[in-house]
Amino acid sequence: MDVTIVSGACIGSGQCTLLAPRVFTRRDDGTADVAQARPSKGQQRRAVKAAEHCPERAITIA
Repeated sequence: MDVTIVSGACIGSGQCTLLAPRVFTRRDDGTADVAQARPSKGQQRRAVKAAEHCPERAITIA
């Protein structure tokens, strides 16, 4: 599993950092950044849930 954030799409709602804090972090401007591009099996479900709850659909999982 590879996790990415579409550049410029994040509006900084923070849902991803709340749902998967080990996978996502927040930048100084409030937008999200990926902390673990390849999350462990234990974090994969959280990453998928974060992607599903992203209001801008800025998170891609492949």
